[in-house]
Amino acid sequence: MAGLEGMFKAASYLAEKMWGKVYDENNQELTDSAKQTMRSQLAQAVEAMTKLGFPPGSTDALRLFA
Repeated sequence: MAGLEGMFKAASYLAEKMWGKVYDENNQELTDSAKQTMRSQLAQAVEAMTKLGFPPGSTDALRLFA
């Protein structure tokens, strides 16, 4: 979750400095509602992976995505 929040912050900072906007993967402007949806989806994915025995940062999870 910290990584996602960091990306939101970095994107916002860069957009502000470049007088631009931040868009999502569907080329839609990134709104607070879209950010909340992304947070919820990430939380659900982490919960599902944890239930399967692959908690974030664990050796098995890191191997899975290597």
